[in-house]
Amino acid sequence: LFRPTRQVATILKIIIMRYLFICTILFLHYKSNCQTPGNLQRSYFDSCKKVYNKERKESVGKPFKPFSISNTSSVLSSASLSGKVVYLFFGSLAERYCQKVIPYLNQVYSKFRNDSNFIFAFLTTDSLPKINSLKKELNLEFDIYPISLPESFTLNVSHVQPANIILDKSGITRFYECGDWAPDGNRRRFFKNKVTKMITRQLQRG
Repeated sequence: LFRPTRQVATILKIIIMRYLFICTILFLHYKSNCQTPGNLQRSYFDSCKKVYNKERKESVGKPFKPFSISNTSSVLSSASLSGKVVYLFFGSLAERYCQKVIPYLNQVYSKFRNDSNFIFAFLTTDSLPKINSLKKELNLEFDIYPISLPESFTLNVSHVQPANIILDKSGITRFYECGDWAPDGNRRRFFKNKVTKMITRQLQRG
């Protein structure tokens, strides 16, 4: 049986103590600065916000990218939408944050649905079976257009959902806002004071 000398035992003790000290420092740094859920969430949203703000600033005031989307009953394309105000909403019917805004989307759609110069489209990467199963359950009053993930990334350049994009009658992006608006009062104000007012303003313009 190996019995370390006193000198070797002392050296081993120092090494072990230093190792435990380093592990403790790394753990405290990991816990307090890097990987707490709150910090991770803030870091993620801060990164998304930077990307979103950059893409939004570059998009507003410029022509929206040409597109063609369809569902089982209609086809929408850049050419067919000329002269109309277009409200594009990017989201997922399966996600709770999008489900919470559906009552407000229904209100916006109901307000403008009889205006022949207004088009609203909910764009989603959800599968058709999922769309069909949730459409009645969520009491949707508007049309859903399934698109591929590459199409979503191309049209919603910020890659953040939910996303609201409003195009004027010339196909110019006039409004581009992303993200959730919790609590519910903020959602209500967002759709009433921003989305509805922007659509109204664009419809009133020649």
